[in-house]
Amino acid sequence: MPVMRTKDFSWTCVSDELTQKLFFKFLVKSVKPTKSADRLICNSSNWLESETFASYPDILPIGPLLASNRLGKSTGHFWREDSGCLAWLDQQPQNSVIYVAFGSFTVFDHNQFQELALGLDLINRPFLWVVQQNITEDVHNAYRTDDNGIIRREEIKDKLERVLGEKGFKERVLDLQAKILDSVREGGSSDQNLHDFLAWIKE
Repeated sequence: MPVMRTKDFSWTCVSDELTQKLFFKFLVKSVKPTKSADRLICNSSNWLESETFASYPDILPIGPLLASNRLGKSTGHFWREDSGCLAWLDQQPQNSVIYVAFGSFTVFDHNQFQELALGLDLINRPFLWVVQQNITEDVHNAYRTDDNGIIRREEIKDKLERVLGEKGFKERVLDLQAKILDSVREGGSSDQNLHDFLAWIKE
């Protein structure tokens, strides 16, 4: 695994010290049972973390487990789905829209939220930004910040343009996508790992 900086650890994503301690204790408590486990399965793929899985052969990647393959209706969120963007998306050229989402745990203060919006606007390209209704205060970042710890719009614009303008970037993404999807198809590495795991349980 590549070297990680301590400030990139998940429990440092929030500035409140009490919350950091609670988060850290929760992670430690969650990891302890794995020491006595004979096998572990995880929602990943050999293509994504081959070196890690080579070092820990008892961890079996069986993913990615895609939401699109879920059986039945999902009830895993608390907010009503907003489908108002779908008509707008249908009007955009294929592969032209930037999708922006930070997951369920990322929260922003007002200034950072505004700078991100302005940075996206500066690149002058269509984007779809998924935002929670309860965005509040704090953000973990790996970008250059000002004296107040805010990632400025120019920095956001620069990073986006570097990613979007890099030659071959889209081709590499599509190649990785194809390899990952192959891993979950019948006979793929993740599919085989799942069958091996089920066979081991039956032994």
